[in-house]
Amino acid sequence: SVLALNDIPPAYLALYMAAAQTCPGLPWAVLAGIGKVESDHGKSNALGIHSGSNRAGAEGPMQFEPTTFAQYAVNADPGVPLSPYNTADAIYTAGVMLCANGAVSGTESGIRQAIFAYDHSQAYVISVLAWAARYTVAAPSALAATAIAFAVRQLGKPYQWGATGPDAYDCSGLVYAAYTSAGI
Repeated sequence: SVLALNDIPPAYLALYMAAAQTCPGLPWAVLAGIGKVESDHGKSNALGIHSGSNRAGAEGPMQFEPTTFAQYAVNADPGVPLSPYNTADAIYTAGVMLCANGAVSGTESGIRQAIFAYDHSQAYVISVLAWAARYTVAAPSALAATAIAFAVRQLGKPYQWGATGPDAYDCSGLVYAAYTSAGI
């Protein structure tokens, strides 16, 4: 998508695509979604991205804890020492971890399971999948973009059968409200 080309540095985009090829069933955009959430594709200057570790002990652009990185580590460039701060090593290692935790299935549930194994939070899974979707869809029409933006703003609100908002929604209630917000 245009967003992927504008938001993801070319070297990262190439690595996401190449690393995904090592795991049948893993979409490159899931790696990109993780890269966006964890470090804004290495553009963040937060603690632990380029050196040191964050409060949870995570390191590098894909934010691995040292034991997790060691378990799945891939030295993507054997001429350079293995490191969670090396972009290629971090992205390929993330691919291996996701593959080992369910992404190889290529199913929605397998992908969700793999992302949840990466970070044990449903909010994290939703965020990664939302970025992955944004990176792989063509630009929507203005009406569709308005409806999608409305729906994204509802993330985190509870599901309740028959609910039509604004504090809770069911599936059809959310779709109806999103289209209504776009004037459809």
